[in-house]
Amino acid sequence: MMMDTIRKTKQETEMKTFILLTLLSASALAAEFECSFHQNLSEIYRTTVAVNGKDVKIAAFDGYEFFLSELPDHKYELQAYNMYEPSRTYAAAILSPSHTEIELTIWKREIMLDARCSLKLLKSN
Repeated sequence: MMMDTIRKTKQETEMKTFILLTLLSASALAAEFECSFHQNLSEIYRTTVAVNGKDVKIAAFDGYEFFLSELPDHKYELQAYNMYEPSRTYAAAILSPSHTEIELTIWKREIMLDARCSLKLLKSN
């Protein structure tokens, strides 16, 4: 009985993965993310953005600009651009039902910035 439950759970997970990847590959759908930003462990900004194959500027503060973009093969990239240095920092993730979040942390002596975007839903354009 336990093996049947394990098989069923595995089959459900595989089906959810297939459905998510199929939906992500459809060009008429945009992935909607909820993004939050923390500075020194305190939340300073929260927003929801739709990403459909292009860079989307999601926030700008304290000399940083943050972008979220969709890459080939169901990969998403979170980018932080430091206008003062100048430098860029990247985090990338392949989204699946068990992994729906991408996170980027910048840690310096004077500041710690954490950007986190979670897949909220897929919607038609």
